[in-house]
Amino acid sequence: MPAKHDRLRPSSHNKRALLLSMASELLLARGYAAMSLDELVRNAGQSKTNVYSWFGGKEGLFLATIDDLLTEILNPLLDNDFLALPLEDGLRRLADGVLTAVLGTRALALHRLVIAESPNFPEVAEAWFKAGPERTYAICTSFIAGHQKAGRLRKGDAKRAAVHFHDMLTADLEHRLLLGLGKPPRKAERSKLIDDAIDTFLHGHAR
Repeated sequence: MPAKHDRLRPSSHNKRALLLSMASELLLARGYAAMSLDELVRNAGQSKTNVYSWFGGKEGLFLATIDDLLTEILNPLLDNDFLALPLEDGLRRLADGVLTAVLGTRALALHRLVIAESPNFPEVAEAWFKAGPERTYAICTSFIAGHQKAGRLRKGDAKRAAVHFHDMLTADLEHRLLLGLGKPPRKAERSKLIDDAIDTFLHGHAR
């Protein structure tokens, strides 16, 4: 069954998209508590009725914004057929996409926001994890499982291998950047990080 908003008229769909876009910017800039629905609908030229009709209120808008932002952030990963590439080329392209998604400025800002708000709204953390990390892990899992089936990687738990590969790339850097320690890796550092992760992964999983 299509989502409720998929059945909206084009004009209403555009208005809903505008609210989501403007809410995204306000949330990332100010946080949940400081985001004013009055200011949002005034700037969007709409009414609170639209917010309550489409999202159920401010909290529902926040949840929808998380999904919308993460779809934007992960779009390069979602729109790529990594499995069509040779194993090492695919791993390299996949690794580059994961780093771009996870370490991007908007991704980090959203992650900080979710951490700040999750004690008050546990459903926000759940929505972020499902729309973000779980989708990223699923993309990596699909890639690894495909190469396992083709005999290029030894059989095993594809999901666990995907989590290991993903976190080898991102865990240390993401923690540091979330805390404001250091800067995103430069091109040479990024290439070295990807090379090391691929080398370690293939030594553990190649046939």
